[in-house]
Amino acid sequence: MNNPGYKSLEHQHHSPAFIIKPAYLATATTKVKDLTVISSDGTHPAAKDTTVFGGDKLEYTFNLKYDPASPFDWTDVSAKLFTPDQQQRLDLDHATATVKIGKNATPQKLTADQLKNGYLINGSMYAHGDVTFNVQVTSKVVQSKADLDDGSQYTNDAHTAKPDSPYNVTLNPLKQPANTVLQVNPDSSLVDYSGWKTAALTGNVTDKGTLSTLLGLNVSVNGGEMQRLAMTPQAKAPYVVHIPTGDADAVDDGGLSDKQLLATKLDGTKTNTVTLQAIDGAGNLSQQVSIKVGKFVLSADPEIHFNDEAQLDGKDWDLASKTFKLDVTNTLFPGWTLAAQASVMKDDSGKELSGKLVYRDGSQSHDLDQDVLIDTGTTAGTTSVTDNWTHENVATDSNSGKGLFVQVDGNATPGDYQGTVTWTLTKAPN
Repeated sequence: MNNPGYKSLEHQHHSPAFIIKPAYLATATTKVKDLTVISSDGTHPAAKDTTVFGGDKLEYTFNLKYDPASPFDWTDVSAKLFTPDQQQRLDLDHATATVKIGKNATPQKLTADQLKNGYLINGSMYAHGDVTFNVQVTSKVVQSKADLDDGSQYTNDAHTAKPDSPYNVTLNPLKQPANTVLQVNPDSSLVDYSGWKTAALTGNVTDKGTLSTLLGLNVSVNGGEMQRLAMTPQAKAPYVVHIPTGDADAVDDGGLSDKQLLATKLDGTKTNTVTLQAIDGAGNLSQQVSIKVGKFVLSADPEIHFNDEAQLDGKDWDLASKTFKLDVTNTLFPGWTLAAQASVMKDDSGKELSGKLVYRDGSQSHDLDQDVLIDTGTTAGTTSVTDNWTHENVATDSNSGKGLFVQVDGNATPGDYQGTVTWTLTKAPN
């Protein structure tokens, strides 16, 4: 018989005498990005969101947070970031690494030895609160798949903290180029980027299969660090590669430069060689193709003024041009030629000048009523055509002087005369 004075055990409630709390409230996280890959929005994807190949450059971000509500302080913590296996697969000797102790602290550089053997976070984690390690490191080429398991940990004699969700990365092998699988077809093997903030290389990637696993286009500028542009798989995949020119005076390019813009700039002093190579999800590579990228442009002042203080006194004079800019920049072709042709000079009423525009080469005069060779060049870079030109008037019957002149007859009518000079820049034959 039940006794109404007692409650059954299953209905009894007891309050605990104490609550156990962790003594060290530390949170560790690891994140990894593939810096080799440039997504369609111009960002570098997380390693988990792309296929990572041996040779890709990775960015590891290790973070350790310490909760001020922890019952005890945590001091002199040793940070071990990479396991021995990771060290075999990552080129830590040439890595770029920093540590920031405290959210507002200035990052300090880390050595390869500290990356391999550990880094001691001196002092109180109560005071630090937040510690972040940033490591940019190139992975090594692998012959078969290799797993980089996250083994980062932070420890002292009292406590060890590890990421609750370790960030593991798999390195995939690359395969030799297969002509029958992927092919890169550039629209041009020579690209002139004169006047643009970015050089745009265009074309298509095609193959004899489906391209269902096409990953992207590997791009390298002048043999430098390879970057991979992510591409959308399709039977004929068009591409546009935007490379910064570093030309501050160039015009805008319609906002295209904010999409998949390469980190590497072109060298404005020489012909740049850009190599392209397609890659699919299985690591198959196309044959490399090379594109020459440079500048071929004439920069000239829009107006040329001539000395007008001459007193003719019935004598024929060649009035020299005043100083003006006439520069040829060529980093694309083996050589160049510059020619000029001029119109008849007239005043506002249409009256023609009793004279003509001529070019003097230092020994004789050439009428500019037809194209006249002004200069040539074979050196890469910028040539100032007018550097050694004469800017003082000379007598028409003189054999001296070099540059552009208005040859005025002694009986010419004084006035203001204007004409047009047409410059023609042409690549020289090989």
